[in-house]
Amino acid sequence: MFDLSVQLSMAVQFLISILLCQFITISKETEIVHSCREKSDILDWFIIYKLNQIANNTVGLFNGKRFAFINSSAKSSSSSPFWILSENDIDEEESVFMRKNGNSAMWMIHNIPSFPDHRKFYWPEYATKQAHIIFCLTLPYDAFSQWVSQIAYENPLIYFHNVPKTERTNVVDSLLYGKGVIAEPNYRFSNSLKTVGGERLFLFSKLAESDMDMYQLIGKIDNATFRFWEKSDEADEKLDDICSRYLTVKRIYGNIYLFLNNPEQIAHEDYKIGINCSELVNELEIQLCKKWKSVDLPSNSCPREDYLWKLMFYRFGTGPAIKNNDDASKWLIQLNGKKIWCFGSLPRERNQILCSGGMICMQNEKIWNAFDASIKFTKTESCV
Repeated sequence: MFDLSVQLSMAVQFLISILLCQFITISKETEIVHSCREKSDILDWFIIYKLNQIANNTVGLFNGKRFAFINSSAKSSSSSPFWILSENDIDEEESVFMRKNGNSAMWMIHNIPSFPDHRKFYWPEYATKQAHIIFCLTLPYDAFSQWVSQIAYENPLIYFHNVPKTERTNVVDSLLYGKGVIAEPNYRFSNSLKTVGGERLFLFSKLAESDMDMYQLIGKIDNATFRFWEKSDEADEKLDDICSRYLTVKRIYGNIYLFLNNPEQIAHEDYKIGINCSELVNELEIQLCKKWKSVDLPSNSCPREDYLWKLMFYRFGTGPAIKNNDDASKWLIQLNGKKIWCFGSLPRERNQILCSGGMICMQNEKIWNAFDASIKFTKTESCV
């Protein structure tokens, strides 16, 4: 169970809650070792994928409050593509987020307006219908000023803060009171910020005055090939895919599937006949098939359902899957070698050029494998 309890009270030295196209909460405490956690385990990071609601369901997997997660725990292999399905709904108090005592800061990134409330935890009902990602990072306590300098380039709206005067630099005051950043160029790229566990973060921020496409800015990672996931409606507002010699950014269409390592918790298909591994063409399917080829069956045959084939290979959502238009999150995955995953605030449409916003990327094998597996059954358009 992903136990995330939050007590936002006297224990918090100060908290800044930011309302952007991307919503960010950062808190600093005087006595923390790590902020993000699973039960009693300290975590460097975690990612929650809150599932969307299907047909006003109030129970079951698609009741709008179930979620799957991955995290920095050493309990799961970095090469595994699997997510863990939570035992709790996200609106249960023992399932909410955060933290452990110590000396660090928590940065929680998501697209849910005014969440979490600074007084108490509650799950906003308006966020139930759509799928959402919540990305939690544990940062060094002394990284606060560096974080502020970066996030100021996104021109955020602060909906709550209680920053003490001892932390009030000119940049912090400009951020808190909406004075804005006057600087050239009107964008900022940084790769110097690291989590407590040493994970390097690639941060991209731009002001509206830059008239830049955020996805072009990400090309600074170098010769990158990206696929990005976001809502696909209102196609007339979408920018064309980028197909250049140095940067390829293409929109993902279709359904994504999260591979679960505990599918026995949910209703799944019964595989009543063996599946011939030699007929599989998908790389991930072949990989999973071979792992359970340890029983005495005919050559080139996978185990039958009673030999745990159905437990090993359960494509998440054999019924409804997560569709573009049911998901409020916006993320990218790099496909040409560096295993970088990014989570951002701006859609790839014309009006984002006129907006301030940002994106955070991390080069992490476990995260990359989980999201790479999720897009195996999607499609993109060809570059022309």
